[in-house]
Parts: sequence; C-alpha cells; structure tokens
Amino acid sequence: MIKTLIYNLWSRKNGYKDLLWIAYPLILSTSAFTIQVFVDRMFLSWYSPQALAAALPTGVLSFNIVSFFMGTSQYVGTFVAQYVGAKSPEKIGNILWQGIYFSAIGGLILITLSFFSETIFNFIGHDPLVREEQFKYWRFLTIAGIFQIQLGALTSFFSGRNKTYPIMWASFAATFVNIGLNYCLIFGNFGFPEMGISGAGLSTIVATITNVTILSYLIFKPKNNTKYQVISSFHFNRKSFYRLIKFGMPNGFTFFLNMTVFSIFVLLIGRIGIIELAATNIAMNVAMLAFMPMVGLGIAVMVSVGQAIGAKTPDLAKRATYSGLQISWIYLSFLSIFYIFFPQVLVFPFESNASSENFNEIADLTKNILKLVALWSFFDALGIMISSGLKGAGDTKFIMLSVGVIGTFVAAIPVYIVLEIFSMGIYAAFINGTIFLAVLGITYLIRFRNGKWENMRVIEN
Repeated sequence: MIKTLIYNLWSRKNGYKDLLWIAYPLILSTSAFTIQVFVDRMFLSWYSPQALAAALPTGVLSFNIVSFFMGTSQYVGTFVAQYVGAKSPEKIGNILWQGIYFSAIGGLILITLSFFSETIFNFIGHDPLVREEQFKYWRFLTIAGIFQIQLGALTSFFSGRNKTYPIMWASFAATFVNIGLNYCLIFGNFGFPEMGISGAGLSTIVATITNVTILSYLIFKPKNNTKYQVISSFHFNRKSFYRLIKFGMPNGFTFFLNMTVFSIFVLLIGRIGIIELAATNIAMNVAMLAFMPMVGLGIAVMVSVGQAIGAKTPDLAKRATYSGLQISWIYLSFLSIFYIFFPQVLVFPFESNASSENFNEIADLTKNILKLVALWSFFDALGIMISSGLKGAGDTKFIMLSVGVIGTFVAAIPVYIVLEIFSMGIYAAFINGTIFLAVLGITYLIRFRNGKWENMRVIEN
C-alpha cells in the first residue's frame, strides 16, 4: 500500500514528477540568485563588519520598493498559463508587453528614489559607520531594481508555458558574472579598483542587465512572433493593461506588504546593535537556502494551477498545490537537521575569513537564531505554496488583505512593542516572526479549502 501511494503521488497528473519537472529549473534559477546574495554577504563579511551590517537592511529596503512593481509584472505568468490552458497562445505576446510597459513606470520611480539615500537612512538612524555604507549601496541597488522589474515580465513568458530552462541558464550566466565582479570590485583584485560595498552594488547591476539581455534575445525572435505575437502585438492595450492591474497589482502589493513587514523587522533589529544586525544578516542569508527554492516551487504551483483553471479542471489545480506543499516540507525536514544540529557548517563560509574581532560573538548568535529559523521555514513554506495556488486562480485580493491585516497586527506592531518598548531582544523578535508566518499560512489554508478560488479566472471568458 505504501509503495502504491508513493507511486501515485509521484506519477499522477500534477503530482510530484510533473511539478518538479516545471519547478527544478526555477528552483535552480532562484537558487542561483540565492548564491549571488550569499556570496555578496560572504565577501562583505570578509571586508568589514560595517559593510556586512549595511548590506541586509539596504538590500531589504530597496527590494521592498522593487517588490511592488516586480510582483505586478511577474503576474503576467498567470495570464500566460491560463492562455495556455485555454489554448489561446496568440494572446500571450500582448499581455507580455503590458507587463513591460508597467515595468517602465516602476523604473522611473526607482531612478527618482536613487537620489534620496541620505534622507532615508538618516531617518532610520542606524550606527553612523553603517549609514555611510548604506548611502553607497542604496544608489546601486535602486538602479539594479529597474532591470529586476523587467525580469518579472520576461521570465513569465517562459514559466507560464512550462519552458523554464531558459530562465535557469540566464540566471546561471548572471550569477557567474556577479560572483566574478564581486571578487574583483569589492577587494580590488586583478587590477580593479577596491570599491567595497559599492563594488557589490555595481556587480549586481551588471549581472541583472546580463540576465535581461539573454532573456530578451530568446523571446523576441521571429518564430515566437508567429505563434505568440511577441513582436507584432507590442501596442498598448487598455483592456489587457487594466486586467493586469486588476489582478496583478494586488499580487504586487502583497509582495510589497510582505517585504515591508520584513523590512520593519530587520530595521528594528538594526537599532539593537551592529552584532545583532550582522547575525540576522547571516541567518537570513542562510535561510534563503530554504526560502528561494520554495519561491521557485511556488511559481511552478502557480503556473500549474493557472493552466488547470484555464482548462477548467480545478481538481488538478488542487492536486498541484498540495503536491508543492508536500515536496517543500520533505525538503525542509532535511534542511532543518543542519539548522538545528549542525549550524556551524552553514556559518563557516562567513566565519572563515572574517576580519572582525567580534565575529565569534556574531557567529554564536547566528547559530542560535538558526534553530528558530528551522520552525519558521515550515510555516513560510505553507504560506508560499497555498498562496501560490490562490494566485494561480486569481484570488489575489484576499491574499493582499490577509497580509495587510495580519502583517500589521501580528507582526509589525508586536515586534515594535517587543523590541522598542520592552527591549526583549533578538530571540523574542524571531519568535514573533514565526507566529506571524504561522497565522498567515493557516489563514491561506482555510481560504483554499473553502474552494471559492475554483471558479475564478484572470483571462477573458
């Protein structure tokens, strides 16, 4: 019976095999981004504790702004998936262009914000030495964000059609560029100038442009225009743009709200001290080993649900969502062994060449935090997988409202009280974060089980 059960879970339509076939290039792609960030932070930990402490809050805050526009442009993938399910491939090109036009709006806003680094970080009030590094890093990350928003739309052309390998190879190329330039520009190796955290920022810009260039070349080919009209349907379409805004903007706002809650969490921890902020930086970097593959798997769930909804087979959509949740928990069960019992293995890359005399204290604190991250990750996976199923159908407004309410009253306000009023310290903050993810994930699960999403569509009837 067990053998038969495992075989069915693996081989049935929208079971483990189908989902992993779509997901593993996306998992490798998001893992490549994880490696970029991981190496960034590792090199900066070797460079100086101030650069390391500045990297996480600056990166989180800049991506917080990028996330709104990227979450909206990325929702093009749900449209593409539902058009594929409904057998209307000729409509894919035009919705892709609406995502590109929306990305341009986000780019203009980011260019404007790149000039306000000192105003923003003086208001936040971190240590003056950390602030100087934040000023520099912010200017580069906001420019890189312009191209990250475009990637949201461009990758959707491939992921929505289950053609995820180009995304993977483009990400690999960008990662290779990023790591090589980081090594040269942060430390001044091979005759390059020593730029410190500015070198990490410049490397991010060049790597992101590399990714956009490769995907654009692969998309806008005559053979794709024949089937998907990716060139001939470049015109602005008011109705399609409105539909993208109607369904995609709540997704973008959800992304933004999630990042806002996380930004508040990180920025408040930064007010405790440099050691706590640096330890959180490393712990969150290590946690990306769990988080980013879940994002790739979540995209696969969203695409599978979108195609099933387009084809009017909601049972297959439900199966894909639960398959994604089960796969994620199996993966996290393995990873948690390292978080709990062998955290020194995960911290070692940061510790090996660290220049700070205080790094032993930072490393010990990080190892303790990772034990809390082990539990945190399971609730995070629940939220990612179930919300991906809801997004694939178009139930984005409910997700947005849930994050807004729960993020405010279970995360942002309590963590402020815990840290600023009662000074309960970093462990209490991480316990609060775990409670937030648990409440959010369970709320999504209740919504998913009531089945209202099964009758939703984002494309035209």
